[in-house]
Amino acid sequence: MLTDLADVLRSAGLTVVERPGWRSRGHGPMSGVRCVVLHHTAGPATGEAPSLGVVENGRPDLAGPLAQLVLGRSGTWYVVAAGLCYHTGATFEPWQGNTWAVGIEAEATGRDPWPPVQYAGYVRGARALADHYGVPYSRVLGHREIARPLGRKSDPNFDLATFRAALTSQENTMTTPAGLWTAPIRNFNGDVVAAQQILVGTEARVADVQRQLAAARAEIATLTAKVEGISPGPVTVTNPPVDLRALAATVADVLAERLRG
Repeated sequence: MLTDLADVLRSAGLTVVERPGWRSRGHGPMSGVRCVVLHHTAGPATGEAPSLGVVENGRPDLAGPLAQLVLGRSGTWYVVAAGLCYHTGATFEPWQGNTWAVGIEAEATGRDPWPPVQYAGYVRGARALADHYGVPYSRVLGHREIARPLGRKSDPNFDLATFRAALTSQENTMTTPAGLWTAPIRNFNGDVVAAQQILVGTEARVADVQRQLAAARAEIATLTAKVEGISPGPVTVTNPPVDLRALAATVADVLAERLRG
């Protein structure tokens, strides 16, 4: 059980609230710590930590606790559980799963800009946890980076490369000009939106395209297998003869071009 979580965060100069019973709360013990996973709650737009009760007690479809830690909008850390929590779902690697991953649920809608004090606390807390448990900064990962299949999750809605760079450089704030995330920008539809909304929307679209490409590759592989099963070489279907392998390659090129468009 990770009964030192509160001490680790306090040693980094962070404000910590220990929830009653957290030291014995969890779905059994963890196997160790090999990963720190960053989430956002996608909860209400106001309030310090309105999702805290859900993270601690669970939902009708999933028993709590759902993460070891909750980060409020004020930058305050709430220690929920010392044991294993259900927060990752299916992952690409075993070490990214619940057995090995400390989960942090930061209170955020997933659409609105992050309060600077909360983002700074996120960086400091994640750095402290990684340093204490010997986790490389490269393994401080967003939920969207580990969730299988790709595109299943979108949190957290900030640039993760910038976040990890801040861990290394000891910076605690977003390395962007003041006000950039909330600056009004007119999108291609003529709507006025915040820069951060464009970023989140772009990442979601990229994930959609990646899923479409994966589906197209699977269809192409199936088509190629069928063609190879019909004949090892050119087959005369009409006059002139048709090379079915060449035909499959042409179909693949057309599909790829349409997806890129």
